Amino acid sequence: MNNKESNTDSDWGFGQWKQRNNSNKNIGNTSVVRTGKQWGYFSFYQYLKTIPSPFFIFLIVLGFTIINTFFAVAYCMVGLEELYGMPVKTGISGFLYAYFFSIQTFTSVGYGGMHPHGLLANFVASINAFVGLLSFAIITGLLFARFSHPTSKILFSQRCLLTHVNGRAALVFRIVNARQSTVFDIKSKVVVSFTTTENAMKIRHFHPLSLERDSIYLFPLNWNLVHFIDENSPLFQKNYQTLVDESFQLVIVIRGFDEAYSQSIYQQHTYTHIDLKQNATFAPMYFVNNDGVTVLELDKLNELIEI
Repeated sequence: MNNKESNTDSDWGFGQWKQRNNSNKNIGNTSVVRTGKQWGYFSFYQYLKTIPSPFFIFLIVLGFTIINTFFAVAYCMVGLEELYGMPVKTGISGFLYAYFFSIQTFTSVGYGGMHPHGLLANFVASINAFVGLLSFAIITGLLFARFSHPTSKILFSQRCLLTHVNGRAALVFRIVNARQSTVFDIKSKVVVSFTTTENAMKIRHFHPLSLERDSIYLFPLNWNLVHFIDENSPLFQKNYQTLVDESFQLVIVIRGFDEAYSQSIYQQHTYTHIDLKQNATFAPMYFVNNDGVTVLELDKLNELIEI
């Protein structure tokens, strides 16, 4: 997609896109490539905070190894004879002992078996210790930021249904909180988009969708979000095949307050025309057992009943 035009009358953060790809699910996501950036716009802190945990741990181990290897080389250049208590002072064994001495200094372990002697060796050891303290402070801050960062586990149904609710045509999808923590004051915003052909180009338009209920105070069970298709709906007089032909897409943003984090959480999701299904309704997800306890069955999130 390459478009620099926008619809100033109804710009919901997406603009009006000329598109040739009819199956793009990334409109509601953040997979946007930004070009023309300078290095100053890159946030290394944000990068380390958001990368996957295995890669984050890998970078820590890699940095730990590189730093201590660097100081081991520095000790070798100063002269291993400047390190008292060094069992071997030449060859690979000498380098490995210098590496382990760097680790002891870096982590402030200080067993006492080896220690620097001489001005230059003490200077290198001082820098070694300072870098170690600074590194652990940075890693501790990053670990806290990663663990304390609020994340949501709101699941969306795989299908978005064209169905009838109380005898009225409606567009319906379902969400559920997969975690035990309670989410309060949850709100939803929905934007629908479809394409029209103008001058042999497909132009994507965006419209807000009103919901039968766009907010709830508590979210203990599942929530069916319903948009009634009437004369006020941008989907009015559009059937299933029309929506498929016009590359229907639905972008949802959910916001709520999670008691576990004591912070607001956000979740976004996108449905395309591939996810549409007609003549079906969602099966119930919960029941009350013999002990009077309400049981929510998460594995039934996508279970449908044909009608």
